[in-house]
Amino acid sequence: MKHRLGTTEYKFSMPSSFCAVWDVFYLISTNPNRAVMGRLFAAIIGLTIQGARCPKYSLADADPIQYGGKMQEWLHAQGVGPVDVLSVGSAVFSYLSEHIATTKEVKEAENF
Repeated sequence: MKHRLGTTEYKFSMPSSFCAVWDVFYLISTNPNRAVMGRLFAAIIGLTIQGARCPKYSLADADPIQYGGKMQEWLHAQGVGPVDVLSVGSAVFSYLSEHIATTKEVKEAENF
């Protein structure tokens, strides 16, 4: 799928590491506040964007909120505003949701 960020159109696709995506999905399932949600959507952008020289996620740190903050800074430097981060991040999240887990699976994991 393709989306414009700032003046550049990027392709977004499934990431090479689902571990990183699951880190983000687990935190989104906790009903975070808007500031955290903005960082998580920025993280989703960073995990799925193709052909961009953006910050890389550290699997060892397993900290999508920190990574999302780094991505927000990078996106801001590219001329991307917070509304676009939320819009594109939401679209990418929906795209990934179709390929990762069902609602039933997520609820079972929450009740673990």
